Amino acid sequence: MESVESIIRNKELIIFDLDGTIVNSLNHNIFALKSLNQPLKKNINKTEFSSYISMGAEFIIKEYIGNHNTTQFLTLFRQNYSKITLKESEIYKGFIDFYSYLRKNSQKIAICTNKPSFLTKAIVSQIEFLKFDFSVYGDSYEYKKPDKRMLTKITNGLDINKNKAVFIGDSNIDKQTAINANIDFIAFNMGLDIVDHYYNFNSYNDLLSDEYD
Repeated sequence: MESVESIIRNKELIIFDLDGTIVNSLNHNIFALKSLNQPLKKNINKTEFSSYISMGAEFIIKEYIGNHNTTQFLTLFRQNYSKITLKESEIYKGFIDFYSYLRKNSQKIAICTNKPSFLTKAIVSQIEFLKFDFSVYGDSYEYKKPDKRMLTKITNGLDINKNKAVFIGDSNIDKQTAINANIDFIAFNMGLDIVDHYYNFNSYNDLLSDEYD
């Protein structure tokens, strides 16, 4: 079986999920939820909570607060989230170096997330030098992941064949999106969710092959 490093090295386009793939946003989401100052239906178990993040803020609110005033709480949740200061330790170890290697190798880099654009930009803008050649957000279109168009909008927009692209994510939603779009998928094992996939890795440092030098 081809190695993960080899797959990435031979692609023209690397697409990243955000939460659980570039940044560990667990504490961000917990903070935004608690800032609503509402009684919670159940205690926060971080392992369980992590698995909910890929489902989105509305799902988290319904799971911990209930179905009442969801629209109002969602607005407040996002407002609180947008004020968060990203800590360097919350960027997954090795990601910045891996990003630099991809740029050195002249590969295109994109982001595909269900998070709204203003929240994504609020976080990404805090990571120095991080720029994407194409971005698709949760409010870019009328659909979200796992709709295949979240990825094909990127490949079409950059005029890159799907066979020359790979999607890196940490959730089953990410995996299903890649399957739906017929694009290769690689699972990041140290993210927020658990996804079973034969192509996977534990650290971005593992992908920094000498062959990039």
